[in-house]
Amino acid sequence: MSDAQPHSDKADSKSTRSALNGSTPPPVTRADLSAASGIVDAELVGELMAHGVTTETLSALALIPLVQIAWADGALADAEQAAVLTAAKERSLSLASYEQLKRWLASPPSDELIACWREHFRRAGDLIDPPARERLVDEIVEQARAVASAAGRLLGVGDPICDAEQQVLDSLREELDAGER
Repeated sequence: MSDAQPHSDKADSKSTRSALNGSTPPPVTRADLSAASGIVDAELVGELMAHGVTTETLSALALIPLVQIAWADGALADAEQAAVLTAAKERSLSLASYEQLKRWLASPPSDELIACWREHFRRAGDLIDPPARERLVDEIVEQARAVASAAGRLLGVGDPICDAEQQVLDSLREELDAGER
């Protein structure tokens, strides 16, 4: 299992400093999360906040599809966890985002949070030109496929992606492609 560590340059944020010195970080408001995420829909921002997303953990949200695919068959294999943590390391997550990701790897995110991520992606994707959006969708699906394949085949035989993972991959591709129309 990989033990990727969060990016240390971001450890100087107010809430991280507060956590390190034992004080309570200031509460995050809808306006704070809206400004950090670019989401102007107050209802969607509220839903994200209800699922524990803050300005400090926002970057972990981008890894929701990878976490979802890792949990698709109801169990998280060490190799799948390592693949998700490797993707996190490549994104240079803040300490708070890394800790949020570890919580999702310990216990899968709710269907409601996954739906929030997809709605956020759909809305953000509407602001991206079609070729860039298509590349982003391809990248997300390819990263999710890599996580699904990480556990590999039994004794090198058969498809490394189980039926449950393939269903999630197909659903992810379908929903992300739907925003391009």
